[in-house]
Amino acid sequence: MTAVKEARARRALESNNGNKRIVTSAALDKALSDIGVNEETIQLRRTTLLYIEAVITIKQRGQFADNYVYCFGSQTEGSTTIGMNSDFDMLECFFNFPVIHNIADRQFELQQLLVVMDMSTPPQCCCLQWLLPVYSISLLDDLLPYCHIDAQGRVFLKNNGMNMKKQQYFKKRGVDLIQHGPSLTSSGSLDWVKAFHCAKLPEDCQYIFRRPKPGHWPGQELLTQLKDSGVFLVSTAHVENTTNWDPQQRLGTLTVRTFDNSHERYWRLSTNLMERLLMFDLTMTQMKVYVIMKKIRKEFFKPLVGDRLSTFHLKTTLLYCVEMSPPCIWEDANLIQCLTFCLTTLRRWLKVRYCPHFTTVNVNLFAGKLQCNEFPSMIE
Repeated sequence: MTAVKEARARRALESNNGNKRIVTSAALDKALSDIGVNEETIQLRRTTLLYIEAVITIKQRGQFADNYVYCFGSQTEGSTTIGMNSDFDMLECFFNFPVIHNIADRQFELQQLLVVMDMSTPPQCCCLQWLLPVYSISLLDDLLPYCHIDAQGRVFLKNNGMNMKKQQYFKKRGVDLIQHGPSLTSSGSLDWVKAFHCAKLPEDCQYIFRRPKPGHWPGQELLTQLKDSGVFLVSTAHVENTTNWDPQQRLGTLTVRTFDNSHERYWRLSTNLMERLLMFDLTMTQMKVYVIMKKIRKEFFKPLVGDRLSTFHLKTTLLYCVEMSPPCIWEDANLIQCLTFCLTTLRRWLKVRYCPHFTTVNVNLFAGKLQCNEFPSMIE
């Protein structure tokens, strides 16, 4: 494979057609292949991490019933190289708490979690009402710190309860866990996230199936897999003020969050499984463009804004570009053009200060991340 890349690059460099972008794309393609951004290495990374995921899940289920572990992020996607120092993102899901959307689906002999959303709920968030079994008369005293009881007597599960118990468990064993957003970091490169799983996609997370798009990608088979993937519910950090624009009613709203502990009741809807399926369906050329974008972020954007412009912003940009552009342009000979297309899309979003979520409606991924005074420097 390396010899083929070298031959292509040599032919492009020796050609006299004057097309500098083709020459640069060929050289860039060879450089990426040399550092491991090729089909063989990417498939090896994916297979290895999925195997690790299965082994850890077997171990967890031997100790705790109905606990599954998932590996997400750059390591599983194969979108990392030596020198990027990408973290290992692990998600532990508790299936012993079934999550339902409709109270009609309640099973009175089980403890379940009911998704509750209203006008005051922030975008991509919900509350989880704890439905206790009929034989359970009241909450145990040791569970009260992990719950919130509203004026109607409903019991809501706080989003910091699982992390608190996890920190206490490891502290007894001499290990200090650091809270970083919804995750707990047990070492320099390992992040753990606790979550529940809802098999049915909420209405907000079905945006990917409803919005107008050319239709060539994602394909029908992939869309079916996305619909069956469900959604995770993970703890969320402090909720910022949010704005929303209704184009039909031509009405804009501003929701101001008070400085209280109300954010402890909110759980974020996370479509990690959907995003993993989408990334696994990308071509090698598209993966190469993504890796180049991550390199650019590390060299040019990170010194300006740190990690507030994250790789998730870049991934979202790539997915939208793949969805909106014809498949024929995604060739190794067009790496520079494809990269320019993605960066132009990101620049356009920075100008309007709005980055749409790929799967969830009414979510601005820049909200709570970038400050107003930081946009001009990145646009330049």
